[in-house]
Amino acid sequence: MDEKNIVKSLCAELGVTQKQLGEMFDISQPSVALWVQKNSFPRMVDIFLRTKYPELKTWSLIDARHSTESSNQQGINK
Repeated sequence: MDEKNIVKSLCAELGVTQKQLGEMFDISQPSVALWVQKNSFPRMVDIFLRTKYPELKTWSLIDARHSTESSNQQGINK
């Protein structure tokens, strides 16, 4: 699993290519490549995949990243 990139980790865990991941949402492969570049994906994709595949280990990576981002944001707002 690629722990540095959540989209690559997700693809690896699901056993799909970026193109196949895009096809799940009727999204082009270049759009998925942009998700990889930004190391994130749209919230609706997150909701759908968490519902369909709740057992994935990738969620812990994403949740940890969001937790860190929230902590950093709170420090900035103080």
